[in-house]
Amino acid sequence: MPLVEIRNLSYRYPDGVLALSDVSFAVDEGECVGLVGPNGAGKSTLLWHLNGLLPERLREGPRWSSEGNHQANSHAGVLRVADMELSADNLPAVRRAVGLVFQDPDDQLFGTTVREDVAFGPLNLGLSADEVRLRVDAALAVVGLSNVAERLPHHLSVGERKRACLAGVLACRPRLLALDEPTANLDPRARRQLIRMLTQLDCAKLIASHDLEMILEICPRVILLDEGRVRADDPTESILRDEPLLLAHGLELPASLWHGR
Repeated sequence: MPLVEIRNLSYRYPDGVLALSDVSFAVDEGECVGLVGPNGAGKSTLLWHLNGLLPERLREGPRWSSEGNHQANSHAGVLRVADMELSADNLPAVRRAVGLVFQDPDDQLFGTTVREDVAFGPLNLGLSADEVRLRVDAALAVVGLSNVAERLPHHLSVGERKRACLAGVLACRPRLLALDEPTANLDPRARRQLIRMLTQLDCAKLIASHDLEMILEICPRVILLDEGRVRADDPTESILRDEPLLLAHGLELPASLWHGR
C-alpha cells in the first residue's frame, strides 16, 4: 500500500479559483518525487492538502454531486496518508506522518532560539523532556546547526533558517517530507549543502521546485503539474529531456541536458 494516495483530488478556493482538478498519484514509502510546473500550477496547494492546511475541506469533507462529479464551487476526491483518510478526526495523526517545510522560512520560525523552534513539534507530540532533548540534538546535528542552537532564528542566514525549519520537521520524525521550493534564494554553497542533506534522508520526499537541476539530481520520478492538472508522471529524465513538453508548460530544459539536444 502506498504511503500517500491521492485520487481525483480537486479544490477550488473560496474566491472561485480552481487550484487543483482531478489530481491522482501515489507516493511509496521512501520514494523521492519531484513536483514541477509553472507559477500558479497548484504545487503549493497540493502540499498544503497533505498537511491539512485547508480548513474548509476538513470541516465539510469531500462533496459530490448526484452524478458523482465534484460540485463546481467545492472540493472532491480522496487523500490518504499512511492508510488514513484526511479528516478532522485524523488530522493530528496525518500531521505526524507528513512534515511540511515552507518556501519562506520566516513563515515557519517563531521561537526565541533555534533550539526552542526545533523543540516545538516534539513537545506538542507529548514526548518526555529527555526524548525531546534527544530529538532536537539529533535533528540539529543532521542539518549542521548544533553550533547555533541558542541563537535567534532571525539572526541566521537564509540557508541556515531553511535548515532550522528542516530540523524542526525532522525532530517529529515524519514518514513524508513535503518541501516547497527548498533551494529558493540560496547561494550555491547553501544550495549544495541542502541538496546533500536531502539525499541522505531515508524518509519519502515530495519536492515542489523550479530548480530542475536539483530535481534531476535527487528525484528518480517527476510529476508535472499545470493549471491544477497532472500533465505527466514519469521517470525524471524522460520528462526533463522532453523540451516540447517543458515549453508547453512554462518550463525550460535544464542546462545540464542542453548538450546533444
